[in-house]
Amino acid sequence: MPRSESSSACAAGAAPAAAGPIRASAPRLARLQIHATDASGGGGALSLLLHRLRASAMAAMRRRPPACLGVRIDDLQGRRFFTSDEVRGSIGVALPAGTYHVNVRHGHQQRRYTVTLEHGSTVDLQVGGMTDLR
Repeated sequence: MPRSESSSACAAGAAPAAAGPIRASAPRLARLQIHATDASGGGGALSLLLHRLRASAMAAMRRRPPACLGVRIDDLQGRRFFTSDEVRGSIGVALPAGTYHVNVRHGHQQRRYTVTLEHGSTVDLQVGGMTDLR
């Protein structure tokens, strides 16, 4: 059965709750990691890492919390598996293997990704380039 959650992690200043233990009778699961960055691309992996470190250091100096995003994950039949209006810079969601539409919203900007998860896999989705991600 689809799983729906709502979180107010940003408002409370707390990290999102971790998923519970996976039982032997649970369906085959995969993991989707969504990371919000302000990287605008270019320059290769090392320059991207340095850009992220610089951005993290500057954010820490300004004492600003990481970006809050709205995230919605639906399967291809439109069944909702996860929703949250406030997600900090990174979130991990355990989902059954399959193909999903991931909608990410930041302010008035919205992006939609289609992600296929295979049993036992972990997929990292980097969401960057949206205005004012901090």
